Amino acid sequence: MRRQINEFLPSLKIERILPAEGIRPGGDISQFSELGKKHGLDYVAVVVASSTEQEYPMTLFLGWVSHSQPGLRRDNWSLMEVALVDVRSGRSLLRAEGRGWATLDRPMAPGINQWYPVIWRRPQDPNWRWWPPTYAGAPNTLRVIAMNEAAKRLLMHLQDAWIQKRQAELTAASG
Repeated sequence: MRRQINEFLPSLKIERILPAEGIRPGGDISQFSELGKKHGLDYVAVVVASSTEQEYPMTLFLGWVSHSQPGLRRDNWSLMEVALVDVRSGRSLLRAEGRGWATLDRPMAPGINQWYPVIWRRPQDPNWRWWPPTYAGAPNTLRVIAMNEAAKRLLMHLQDAWIQKRQAELTAASG
C-alpha cells in the first residue's frame, strides 16, 4: 500500500509505517496526533482494514453441465479506509475508502478439484476466476483477493480526495 500511494500520489509521500501501540478502538483523533508527535511527524495517514463474510449452502454445477453437487458459497465484503491527520492541529485533512467483494464456491465433498474451489470477483467482474492453491486455504485466499480489490478502489478514491483538497486550497488562495 505504501509503495502504491507513493507511486500514484507523488506529492503525498509515506515515509514509514508506525506501530499502532497505544491506539484504542473508539478513541478520538487526538491519539493519532500524539502518535505523530511521538515519532516527530507533521502528518499521519491512518489506514483501517476490515471485512465481513457470510457463508450459505447452494448447488454447485460440475463442468457447467447438468451434474451438480451440494456446496457452500462464501461472500466476503472488504473495506479499507484512510484519513490524513495533521499532527499539529489534530484535524483530519482528507478521507477516502475502498470496497472490495469476492465470492468463494466450494463443494461439501472434497476431491472435486477440477472446478472447485473457485473464487469469483462478483459482482464487478463475474467472468474472472481464481483457483486457490489448496482447499483448506481457500477462505484466506478469498480474503486476500477481496482486500486487494478494496485497496485498488481506495487508491482511486484517495487520489480523487487529494485532487479535490488541492483544488479547494488553490481556489481559497486565489479568491
